[in-house]
Amino acid sequence: MHPFKLIILLFIFFHISCGETYIKYNTKLTTEPGTIRAKSPTLLLSYTINTEYILISKDSENVKTYYKLSIDDTNPLSQMAKETFSKNLELQLLDQSVLQKSKAISQLDPVEEENLTKIGNGPLLLKVKQTRLIPQILAETNSEQLILARIIYRLEEEPKPSDKSKLIATLEVLIYDKAGKLIFANGKTKTTSTYLPDDDISVANFMGDVLMATFKGKVNVRVNKHCRPILFENIKELWREMSDEIKKKIN
Repeated sequence: MHPFKLIILLFIFFHISCGETYIKYNTKLTTEPGTIRAKSPTLLLSYTINTEYILISKDSENVKTYYKLSIDDTNPLSQMAKETFSKNLELQLLDQSVLQKSKAISQLDPVEEENLTKIGNGPLLLKVKQTRLIPQILAETNSEQLILARIIYRLEEEPKPSDKSKLIATLEVLIYDKAGKLIFANGKTKTTSTYLPDDDISVANFMGDVLMATFKGKVNVRVNKHCRPILFENIKELWREMSDEIKKKIN
């Protein structure tokens, strides 16, 4: 093949690959006029959270300590969403088992994200080009609106000599109507000051973390479990605040 033609083909392939972007959870996304239908079947298609967050701390001797905040049990997060939509907003949140009725779901490309956990049985992410499938998915599942939700959390160390950190949690929600129009995009963030104490952990998990840290040139790994209750409480508060925003769009 002529080198010039090869370059053209590579350019086209690169352009197509770059176009395979995922829907961004951005509160600045342009929304279209529309309302959320009250007391109607609603599908929470994708609901995700980052699996863990590592905070790197350095002491006066430049020794690194890695604090890990992780999520193992997502059931409380699932319950928070259900209470928000079913109880607070009185929407008929459908069980994700209805996705088995949808042929369009099989057209969604599988996604593998190392630090991303899905809450429920829906897909992890949705590609921008696949928003065209939303009307079909809603029709096949007898739903009136479709929701994408994402939780992101992180730790930020406060300046020395403080032994505290900032626990920052963000909830982002997008809602599409039956025609596939994005009619709601909002994000809420809550920051809480918290300590970085050690906690009881299993020896097996601890040794695994230490071995991995050794191979990567790390010095110490501490699993921060005390932050989890605070994180869950923050997320619950974020869902309460988000429900107030969603109410404004319900008709």
